[in-house]
Amino acid sequence: MTFDNLVAPTGDPTGSTDSTAPTDPTDADDAPDVEEEETSLVIEFTVAAEDFVLAETLDAVPEKTLEFEQFVPTSEELLPYLWATDSGMREFEVAATNDPTVESLRRVGHFGDGALYHVTWSDSADHLLTWLRGNDAVVLQTETTNDGWLVKLRVGSRTALGDLQSFCRDRDISFEVIRLYELTQPKMGQFNVSEKQRDCLLVALEMGFFDIPRGATLGDVADRLDISTRSASERLRRGQTNLLNNTLTIGEPTGVGVGEDI
Repeated sequence: MTFDNLVAPTGDPTGSTDSTAPTDPTDADDAPDVEEEETSLVIEFTVAAEDFVLAETLDAVPEKTLEFEQFVPTSEELLPYLWATDSGMREFEVAATNDPTVESLRRVGHFGDGALYHVTWSDSADHLLTWLRGNDAVVLQTETTNDGWLVKLRVGSRTALGDLQSFCRDRDISFEVIRLYELTQPKMGQFNVSEKQRDCLLVALEMGFFDIPRGATLGDVADRLDISTRSASERLRRGQTNLLNNTLTIGEPTGVGVGEDI
């Protein structure tokens, strides 16, 4: 599989230019020369547990739902925090402690519907985690599915995607690409909210639709966007579902994500 055909070129990355001279002389003389990188790409894919981490643990406790905590890294550790649903906690801890991909496991806290763990990963295996350690990719989402892991990465170029493809091909790592897109709206990409859902949510917020008492009706929001009341209701409902699933829950998000037309 090649990635180049999955994302269409966007044309001249510099956009249009304005030949008008700046009115402020500092605009031209003092402006820093900041290099602009390529538009970031987001790839979402599924991969078998044996090609990532915790394969033996998931075999031992298949009903367990795991999700890596999203946070701003302050150390060289990769994916150090892991959420696990509350069921079978003891069985999970025994299995994870003995898992060959885990060097150490420590429970940070128990929070009702799940527990948060600090994990130090073993460097003995040559799997997808090895590629993540050696490349400048940002992990946006990683969680278990019925037969492995769902991974969402942000990378800086198509070259990085090619490197990922080569790494997996050389090691017979099989993965299925779910979605690949240019990250023109970083906040939407982070929470799986489509552009139409985002616009509808922001208009509703601005007009006071979520206030108590409400400052606007659903019809008011629909009129502002020039869409039907039914369309406004669907966009608000799906947008809120995506936001909640990608911020407050442990487990695979549902709903319409980036790139959809609703």
